[in-house]
Amino acid sequence: MASAVARTASSGASEIPVVDFSDFADGDLATRRAIGDTIAEICGRVGFFYLSGHGVPHTEIKRIFAEAERFFQLPLAEKEALSFHQSRTRRGYMGELQENFGRHRRETGDMKEMINLGLEFPADTPELVAERAFYGGNQWPQSLPGWREAQVVYLNRMVGLGRNLMSAFALGLGLSEDHFAPMLERPMTSLRLVHYPPRAVRAVVESSPSCGEHTDYGCLTMLAQDDVGGLQVQARDGHWIDAVPIPGTFVINVGDMLAFWTNGRFRSTPHRVTTPERDRHSVVVFLHPHIDTPLAPLDGSAGAGKVPTAGEHNLQRVTAAYPAD
Repeated sequence: MASAVARTASSGASEIPVVDFSDFADGDLATRRAIGDTIAEICGRVGFFYLSGHGVPHTEIKRIFAEAERFFQLPLAEKEALSFHQSRTRRGYMGELQENFGRHRRETGDMKEMINLGLEFPADTPELVAERAFYGGNQWPQSLPGWREAQVVYLNRMVGLGRNLMSAFALGLGLSEDHFAPMLERPMTSLRLVHYPPRAVRAVVESSPSCGEHTDYGCLTMLAQDDVGGLQVQARDGHWIDAVPIPGTFVINVGDMLAFWTNGRFRSTPHRVTTPERDRHSVVVFLHPHIDTPLAPLDGSAGAGKVPTAGEHNLQRVTAAYPAD
């Protein structure tokens, strides 16, 4: 397995590793386990890594960024017609300051705009029939031919990658590689396209960040970022590491649920986005399990109290992130 280390623009003492995933899909069990062990060590130490050799075609990544720019260039009224306030599942458009994603509640929200989309399931899917949280239809722009198709292709592709990564995580934890597979049936996985306006056009005070310090609340996050930069990861000693864009890679990080399952062995690391000097776009896939998945530690060390489900945890975090309607 090839590997490399990406040095950041920060103190040089901190690093975000690069993992070459190209041999995982077709490698033998020993190869897959070696890759899993590498990932597990990184997730315990850093919680973030770059993923190369992931198998997602460059053409699909290029297209999804182009489609994101098409969407954010729409008139504001057209975007707001898809407001997340209209969706019981919070799928849809969110404008600037509508999400307050920091770990410490602030007076103003994040200076970004975005659209949230989710997997689409057949109409007779039990979670849809019961109108459960995080399962529902998407809101699609009508003036962008081919836009919906591009989102569906990309999200399905990334779910496949996410399942493979979860197999690697399982092997790194000494489990069977299909351990997480049942939890990823009908997952709550979501796709988020984000636009961060540049400093020069900000209409609010500088105390409103592009994206406040936070941890992600799912299993894992798969981020495609453009060449602008701005993502920062907090090191154990508290200083911030620049996650410098590396062409052809995704940035992968552990979410709260994997931290829960591993009883803290894997780090759900705080991160943030600084204000860019020019327009920044990112495309993020949050891999969540099924809504009823319990978040008890896999080693059986859960206490006597009630173990939250993935859905309960998500609902608590989402409620905290958005202002009251």
